[in-house]
Amino acid sequence: MDEIFETLKEDIKYSDFMKNRLCNILTKKFIDGELCSGDQAVFKNEDELLSFINEALVYEDIKHLMELELVGYLDEDDDDVTSFFLTEKGKQYVEEMLKKKEK
Repeated sequence: MDEIFETLKEDIKYSDFMKNRLCNILTKKFIDGELCSGDQAVFKNEDELLSFINEALVYEDIKHLMELELVGYLDEDDDDVTSFFLTEKGKQYVEEMLKKKEK
């Protein structure tokens, strides 16, 4: 797994979240019989790889917005979905940006 992050180091930032996400992907592939112990290719094609990179980038963006307290989240629901929302501070920021755009 470290080899994958080393290969992608120019595209994504290593984090515990992305490490866990990659573990989940690998586990699912192994259970589904899509991954054998000698396989070198983790991702079937370029689209699957780009999807993983995109997920990593989105995670970093959301993490940054949360650090700025512009976005909050609700833990996963019964469908394993995490919901993100604008905080009051985030709503004010959006309103300010829209006003600047109108000028």
